[in-house]
Amino acid sequence: MSVRYSDDFWETIPNNPTLESDYVYDFTHYKSKTLKNQVKDYFFEELENDRITDSTLYTYARYLKHFTAFLDEYSIELDSFNELTQLMVEQYIFHLRASDELKTPSSKSTAFSAFKSTVRFGQMFQRDNYPTTEIFPKDVARLFGVEDVMLTKVIDDYVLKQIDVALETATEDIQTKVLIYTARETGLRLSEILTLRENCVMEDFAGSPILFTYSFKNEKERAIPITKKLERSIKQLEAHNAELKSQEIFEFVEGTPENLLFIKYNKKGKYRGKYTKVAQGYARDLLQNFVKIHSIRDVEGNYVSDLLYHSFRHTIGTEMLSYGSAPDDVMAHLGHESMHSTSNYARVTESKLQTDYDKLGFIGITELDLVENSSKGTAIIKQQNLIAGSLPDGNCLKAFEGDNHCKKFNACLFCNKYRTYVKDLPTHRNQLERLKQDKQAYADEMSIGNLEYVEDIEKALITIIERLEALK
Repeated sequence: MSVRYSDDFWETIPNNPTLESDYVYDFTHYKSKTLKNQVKDYFFEELENDRITDSTLYTYARYLKHFTAFLDEYSIELDSFNELTQLMVEQYIFHLRASDELKTPSSKSTAFSAFKSTVRFGQMFQRDNYPTTEIFPKDVARLFGVEDVMLTKVIDDYVLKQIDVALETATEDIQTKVLIYTARETGLRLSEILTLRENCVMEDFAGSPILFTYSFKNEKERAIPITKKLERSIKQLEAHNAELKSQEIFEFVEGTPENLLFIKYNKKGKYRGKYTKVAQGYARDLLQNFVKIHSIRDVEGNYVSDLLYHSFRHTIGTEMLSYGSAPDDVMAHLGHESMHSTSNYARVTESKLQTDYDKLGFIGITELDLVENSSKGTAIIKQQNLIAGSLPDGNCLKAFEGDNHCKKFNACLFCNKYRTYVKDLPTHRNQLERLKQDKQAYADEMSIGNLEYVEDIEKALITIIERLEALK
């Protein structure tokens, strides 16, 4: 990190090389010096420790302008975050919900998350001049109307068939075809596709092609099986690039990785006559032009103007689940960091898949399974581990993995470390009975913040009881 804390403008280089410009953090819109320094503390600390992706952090910095705009509009003089009140926070939520500048529920929620994260930072580390009491409401996303579903839609078969035919018959440049075809087959993020390097495809021991990609979102490399057809297309693009590079006039802009698979020739501007990386904006334009050139329309005859690269990703995830792929395989393929992201795709598949997701937290409900699935691979359950991992209605596998610390309070039923047995049936039945008698009392007793979560617990308990009874 090479920024000076005292400056009101910080400039950083994005980790994602497909972005054309640097990130510029602007702190000039804070009238109070104390408030400005509190915001700077948060961003300086996060940039230094790299706990949040740089793209998210930069988004937060930009969206905090909505908070200072809120202060200006209502003539609120806020010297430090310590002066925040619960009423003020609720006013800000109302302000964001009514905002015409932030057009989607997601953008409104992000603006609030930026504000909340900055304040939470000071509270968590017990800094001076921060609120010492809880001022934020629970489940803010729902206040903005943000549903826990993917923002893009699955591409329906009618449109998908047109895209497939167009890719087969397209006569435009090889780069556009390979770019869209890669998204269509792999479901990779656009940023991952644009950073693919030459020789990114290798064959496994059986001769099947494997595509290697690196995600700047979660800073991990992963390998994805692809078809021979996509492999041939990528090889054709590599050959095309090699031919371009053999020409005397070929020249890269300084700093451009010379082995990028997707490159762009600049006909005008400061890079005129030179090749650069393909930026995401340019790639999106190629996709929209592809839709128009091949007259790709929906069933009502309208151009599919809302087609995104992420639509292919959503479609691939949903198709894999529909065709019976294991959820953890889908998670690995898409590069999700948690099963939570993958489970969103199940919401558009048949009800059977949703039922399978309801059971994910408690796969393996026999004592034999506890032995076989211990990450240590031990064949004997040690008594001390049983004691350490004991729960009122089962066991926690963390004790068998040398980890006795858990951050998922009150979430055992939805955790893949949880195991329960036939002998625990009476406990589950009692718990379900108490829950059904008075859900609010149950929520208070178990320190649960909302009744929707209680309903999820009820569904989980019913499923557990049914499965355990089948084992009797």
